[in-house]
Amino acid sequence: LGAALRARASFLAGARSWHAVVLHRAVLPFGPWQRPTFERILSRIQPRWVFDFYDSLWVLRRTAAAGSRSAPARFLNPPDAVETACRLARAVTVSGEFLASFARPHGRDVRILPMLLDPGEYAPRPARDADPVVLGWMGNRWNLPRLHSIGPALRALAARRRILLRVVAPERVEIPGVPVESLVHPWSEESERRDLASIDVGLLPLFDDEEDRGKFPFKSIQYAAAGLPVVSSPVAMDPSAFREGESVLYARTGAEWEAAMERLVVDRGLRERLGAGARRTLEERYSFGAHAEGFAGLLRETAAGPAHSVRPPR
Repeated sequence: LGAALRARASFLAGARSWHAVVLHRAVLPFGPWQRPTFERILSRIQPRWVFDFYDSLWVLRRTAAAGSRSAPARFLNPPDAVETACRLARAVTVSGEFLASFARPHGRDVRILPMLLDPGEYAPRPARDADPVVLGWMGNRWNLPRLHSIGPALRALAARRRILLRVVAPERVEIPGVPVESLVHPWSEESERRDLASIDVGLLPLFDDEEDRGKFPFKSIQYAAAGLPVVSSPVAMDPSAFREGESVLYARTGAEWEAAMERLVVDRGLRERLGAGARRTLEERYSFGAHAEGFAGLLRETAAGPAHSVRPPR
């Protein structure tokens, strides 16, 4: 805690000499337990700053605020901390339209900047004749309920088709009636690329709620980078980028999940076409090169702005 505070104090002390600042999520790395005090200080020292965030941070704030039982806890966790940061910043960048619609009433300049990858770091693998076809899911333990939500669809599919569900997670996973192989190992960039190369179809189930609508589906662009076809919930996805039938199959209900997965299990050509389409989508819409000039332009605009605080909109 002391080291984190010293590092942030040093950050604020040097901010005045910088042309512009990009602040990701918050000055203090303490989850929802913080007031936007440091953001206010930053606005006085260096008002030319950009607030960047992904995920529905306000949901975490409000949940924490609702559970605050003591006066100090409520003081440390105002439910409108994210809104305040949006008002203070010269510009706000978010990863998708759902977050942008939240930020626009509070920020003076809100722009969408999705999470990005370098396509050159991933080698797309051609579709193969696989028996069984390997369906893959990658994530942390907090996302496992999303995988289990499609358990019935996986079980129904496994009763008819030869499949293997390969799960990359911090703990072993079992789904009754589904052949599962759990890969539990320390994370590294090399192991992640190796894991992606070991699956045939990427799965990305999400919940249709406020928290997941604000997520950026980063696993979708990792699957795309590896040239894999994806079955995904439409939640948080940009349908203008990942187009149904061209680079992804969308599924909302259990029946749709079962049908979409089966289409890819039985049709190698479809796996190949969707995988190639997903890779093109990554290169055109989610690569560093696709957004470098736009982001650089935003930084130039921010740095050229007034060096004094501008009263934020209310």
